[in-house]
Amino acid sequence: MAETYGMGKHYTQRVTNVVAALAVLAAATTYISTEGSQALGVTEAQVERKLSQPTVLKNLRVYVSAMTVATGTASLVVRKNGVDTTLKVDLTSGSSTGWLEDTTHSVSCAAGDTISIKLVGATVGAFSFTTLCIDEVVG
Repeated sequence: MAETYGMGKHYTQRVTNVVAALAVLAAATTYISTEGSQALGVTEAQVERKLSQPTVLKNLRVYVSAMTVATGTASLVVRKNGVDTTLKVDLTSGSSTGWLEDTTHSVSCAAGDTISIKLVGATVGAFSFTTLCIDEVVG
């Protein structure tokens, strides 16, 4: 689902993925689309999206519905052209359920860049989430 704010050449689109309590298991890596769908992939190529316009990605938010991370760090990381960016949310043993977000970092992308979100499980434990949002400022 996408909500669009603004008009004309520059606008912000909030892309929201709503899933039925997607679990990220210990030591597992998977990828999710940024297209507002529930598409998951074991490889990034299965879900990456090619941008048609210059875009700034920001405000990564996730609603964590269950949290059992005991050892290590679980992460949701925005990827650009197959490389991790600084836009990410980390979950550790001290993290709680509810909304977690990165409102500090942003990623500038050019037309033709590919983007996806990598989900990485912690060493021990898992987490589940039901909503994942990211703002895309286009133009």
